[in-house]
This record gives sequence, C-alpha cells and structure tokens, in this order.
Amino acid sequence: MYEIDRSRQPKQEPSLLEMVETALTSLDRATKWGLKGYFIMIEASRIDHAGHANDPAAHLHETIMYNDVMNYVREWIDKHPDTLLLSAADHECGGLTLNGFNPLPLKDVSMSIEEVARLWSAYNGTDRRGYLAGTILPGYGLSGLSSSEIDRILANNKLGTDLTALLSKKAGVNWSTGGHTASDVTLHGYGSGWRGQDLRADMAGNWDNTQLPGYIEGVLKVKMAKVTKKLREHGTGWVGKRDVNGKNHVHEH
Repeated sequence: MYEIDRSRQPKQEPSLLEMVETALTSLDRATKWGLKGYFIMIEASRIDHAGHANDPAAHLHETIMYNDVMNYVREWIDKHPDTLLLSAADHECGGLTLNGFNPLPLKDVSMSIEEVARLWSAYNGTDRRGYLAGTILPGYGLSGLSSSEIDRILANNKLGTDLTALLSKKAGVNWSTGGHTASDVTLHGYGSGWRGQDLRADMAGNWDNTQLPGYIEGVLKVKMAKVTKKLREHGTGWVGKRDVNGKNHVHEH
C-alpha cells in the first residue's frame, strides 16, 4: 500500500517507519539474549512503483517516508555506534526531472493513482461523470477542471495516464519514461565515530550497487557464497538466473 493511501487508514497496515522501529527494537533485544549482531534490509520499494506509474504525489509521500526512516536509523546508530547504514537504489525509475517545480498542487492529493484506479473500477453507480468530478478528481488534487476537460478524460478512457499527466504538469514534474533509466543513483552511508570515518574512506568514489554486498561481507566477516550454495542445494525455491530460453542456470559471482 502506498503511504499516501495508508495514512488515511493507518490501522490497516503499519508504516515503513513503524516496521523499522519494531524490527530494530526486536533485533537489539535479541542481541542481549545472545544474538551476535544482526543484518536488516529495509526496502522502500514503492518509490519505484510510483516512478513506473509517473505518479508525482505517491512518489513524494514515499520519498518523505524514506527520509523519515533514514533519519530514524541515523539516530539509532548514534545510540548504537556498532551499527552501520548503507542505502542505495538499484536504479532510477521514470526519468524524473523538475522544471518550474511547484509542490503546492501535490498537497491536496489524498490518494495514489493506484487507489484512483481501484475506486474507478469498483464504481457501479449510474453517474460516472459525477463520480469522477465529485470524488476522483478532488481526491487526486484535480478539482476545478473544466467541463470540457472532464468530457475529454471520459472520452479518452485512459484515466490513470491522463490524471498523472495533468497533476505532473501542474506541479512541474516531468517524466521521460514509465520504466527504468541508466541515471546514476546516490549511495548514502552513515556510521558513528571512527566507524563513520572508516565508512567514508572505504566507500568514496563510484560503486556498482552489486558491489555493496561484498563490502557487507567484509564488515560482517561472512561468506555469502557458501550460504548461496546451500540455498541452491537444499532450498525449496530456485536461486540464480534464467537464460533467454527460460531455463535455470547457476550464476557465479
């Protein structure tokens, strides 16, 4: 669920921040019971989904939640200085750029385009035009469209594409694609005291995101290749890559 939708019904699902708080507290408690350290992966995956959908409002709320999680983990590390943070995306999505950016149109949006599509699909009343004008458009921050614009949206029958394009234009948000791009992404890292200094020295420069697990291996003094081999031998699922014909094959690093 997108954060913009979850915030309207918070009892249905915890936020990413709430899940992180619970997970870190549980792991920290376990170290006092004998667990020797821990590794946690936190995925803010819906930023990517919003990029695919070219949904500026959902993207904004997911990014804010990501920032809230990053701030929480940094404060956690200040209190638990034996912990390190690495954060990177696997790719950019949507080709997002800002041109005359104005965030004010985004503050009135109360639902994602995914939720818009769900509501529109579920509507079984007789006044679709009235439902669009009175419920859908205000919920997506587009109240006040002219009658001709509403008629054009109904006739075009591409609600998601039309509404995201209209909102993006109002906010000065531009998209070049609904897929992934080759833009470089930023690696964020944080550590406290000398660990933070070592992290900055170790991770300076350009890194491929596939190299990050290798760095984590060194910090934790583990060998993931051994675990991967066991998963391939005894796991219930398949671990590896498929060739162009869809057949499984082992990929060695």
